[in-house]
Amino acid sequence: MELTIFFENVIKIFIILGINTALYFVPIKEQIKGGVFSIVMSTVALQSNMEQNQYW
Repeated sequence: MELTIFFENVIKIFIILGINTALYFVPIKEQIKGGVFSIVMSTVALQSNMEQNQYW
């Protein structure tokens, strides 16, 4: 069970990194929007992880 959570976290991190990497090729205005978006996404990911961890 622990391993699946670990792999989910790794996948989420890669997705977030991928979003951030894609943003380097985007104009500054879009980057600011995207930065806010990625912060929101990572916060949501963290919260769902904490909720998952409570069940184990």
